[in-house]
Amino acid sequence: MIYPLFISPKFLIELKDNEKLMDKFSNFVNRFKEYWNDIFILIDDEDNSFTKKFKEIKQNFGHESYDFFIICDLLINSSKTKTIKLNKKFKDEDEIINFLKIEKKIKNLVTFPKYFEEDNITLKNTLHKVLLSSLSEEEALQRIISVTRFSKKIVLIDPNLADALTNFSHQKSREHKNDCTQIKSKINDKNNDLIFSLNKIIKSIYASNLFQKDIKIQIRTTLNHSKLNHFKFDIIDNYNKWKIFEDAKQKGFSKFLWPIKKKNTNFPKNYETLYDGNKYFSLINKDFDEDEESYNIRLKSSSILNVDSKIKLDKKKEAFSKIGELLKSNMEICTTNILKDLKPEVIINEHYKNIKKIDEAEQDIYFRHILAVDLRSSMELRKRLDIFDAKTKKLKKINSWYLNLEVGPDEKNSAFNIFSHSLYKPEEINFNR
Repeated sequence: MIYPLFISPKFLIELKDNEKLMDKFSNFVNRFKEYWNDIFILIDDEDNSFTKKFKEIKQNFGHESYDFFIICDLLINSSKTKTIKLNKKFKDEDEIINFLKIEKKIKNLVTFPKYFEEDNITLKNTLHKVLLSSLSEEEALQRIISVTRFSKKIVLIDPNLADALTNFSHQKSREHKNDCTQIKSKINDKNNDLIFSLNKIIKSIYASNLFQKDIKIQIRTTLNHSKLNHFKFDIIDNYNKWKIFEDAKQKGFSKFLWPIKKKNTNFPKNYETLYDGNKYFSLINKDFDEDEESYNIRLKSSSILNVDSKIKLDKKKEAFSKIGELLKSNMEICTTNILKDLKPEVIINEHYKNIKKIDEAEQDIYFRHILAVDLRSSMELRKRLDIFDAKTKKLKKINSWYLNLEVGPDEKNSAFNIFSHSLYKPEEINFNR
């Protein structure tokens, strides 16, 4: 959970003259010091009016107390405290607090000295993984929008959207039979958890955002070339069947061997004829005085290997090269109408980063995140973005699924790594295998 923080100049002045209040606020800062920049966002108006007053107070009174000087510096220094400028002017602190709490319905706004009456923020509740099963729908969404509320550039990342939106995976081979022309969309499935969840999450993000006129939302996924091998190898196998058959025919052989090498439990066998589902192509020659019917009977009784027609093989190759386009189109269709005034941008990245140095670690994209890019903030969603059940319309209660506010350079680098991955490019099929 990220907390918006409003500190009034009046409270800051009161601190320097009230030792008890100074101790309370210093303890508050020290408790969260290590993660201050990760879990708090300081609020100011469009003219930086409050920050300017903090600077004046520091200049006039900072010399009176070392602790007071440190607090003023913390609030002023942008490298120590994230500060957001609202697109609005306010006549006083009461107006800005009412705007945030009442008009914008921000429930977790932190103000002083009121906070000391509640003292309800803990590192455990803020930083640790929070199980979805322990949260209500509202609590889960509040945690998500706490990250995105003040952001103008929001990115939703799920590297495995293709599984949720199509039947492309190898596990669905009974449906597509490793034929990439038979990849089917799931976007019209009324019980698609991902589409239902994206609708709910994106609508909540937009409705709660304070910069709706400027907000941009991206949805990023990845495609892993190895997850497409069942389509690729099917194309290669059919190509090689034709190649071996034609080589045998050119050389005047009476039989050809397939497969070239042992595959699983399939040992190489001798064949005489190819059948593409419509026509026979054979090494068996027609006798001079043999009629067509007799010849066809001989072909049908020969050793036959099924193969794709060359026309179908060309269609498969084209479909394979456009799997990325198909996925992107499906993503765009199911997200275009979520919001009336905003169309999310869809981007597909390579699953693995191109390694440029010998000692560079392999980098893939596995975890799911929601990023506030301009604020360098991120929330991890485990296991996937589809945290809502389309049938029940409720938050999934799965003990291993959680939300996690990411803090520190390692966690955040993992979340932002996708920007260093190239855009997805279809793999060229090498037929010399």
